[in-house]
Amino acid sequence: MPADLSHVEKRNILWLLREHGVRIDGRSFSQTRSVSLQTDVLPSAAGSARILVRGGNDVLASTNTELRQFDVAIDADTILKKGSVGFSVEFCGVASPEFQGRGSEVVEVELVSLLESMYSSSAEFLLHLVAGERKLASNPSVLRVCCWEIYVDVLILGASGGNIVDAVSYAVRSAIATTFVPAVFWQEDALGGSWELDERAECCHRLDVTHAPVCSSGAFMSESFLAERIGSEIPELVVPQWLILDPCAEEESLAGCTISVAGTKHRQICAVWKSGAEPVSLDLTLEATRLCETECALLCDEMDAMLVDMDRSDLDEP
Repeated sequence: MPADLSHVEKRNILWLLREHGVRIDGRSFSQTRSVSLQTDVLPSAAGSARILVRGGNDVLASTNTELRQFDVAIDADTILKKGSVGFSVEFCGVASPEFQGRGSEVVEVELVSLLESMYSSSAEFLLHLVAGERKLASNPSVLRVCCWEIYVDVLILGASGGNIVDAVSYAVRSAIATTFVPAVFWQEDALGGSWELDERAECCHRLDVTHAPVCSSGAFMSESFLAERIGSEIPELVVPQWLILDPCAEEESLAGCTISVAGTKHRQICAVWKSGAEPVSLDLTLEATRLCETECALLCDEMDAMLVDMDRSDLDEP
């Protein structure tokens, strides 16, 4: 939710940006906040993760899986053979009373739409959800395909830090990364056969998140737009327009425009969203997109490294 800032606080933000090139929490323009990760927080789920971002964002995500089987022509386009990901997002009113009411419902719908856009555009990730395909003996021109359907539930425990979009994307990708699925095998029967599950622990494996995206968001803040918000006047000169990554709540409330880029560790852009009233030049928009694209790749690598370290810690425990 937007932060309520006093006139003095708004002026201080502008002064720090203009005179010192730093933000109110001491970060540089391109510096993101520190993130901590907890995994396997919900033993009943197929996978789960909790993300805490310095400043007040706290997001819990959990997954459940289902195996879906369907028939396609043997010469069907590969894009028809893919898994799917569904989402639900909810603010926890008990943990964050300010997110009760219709305002939070609108944000929940927007977040679901963003997540669906991210993952539906990641064709490589959806193709990795295909568990197997087999030509039917009764009809050699037909393939029976099985793939995983993932259902992700997101519970936002705290969002006072601003830029909740990125935090939600971190939690979702981490939860999927911790999701174990059983092996599948082909079982012949009178109807031609079907795919069955082998749920022995030694046969289970984690889902591949190599091509799973995360979000990196930035806020465009110009001196003229800030002055308008503050109610002060500035000389009629060409004024700077700053792009700051991972804006906090105070910065979001003063931003004239925001951009969010969903990308993978291979720098593949899956989706781009831009909102706000302030006009931004095409060159600056492209520069911001490239910067966020790079940040997405770095974030994916950082999160994967955290997951590997946590696995090693679990193995070292007696």
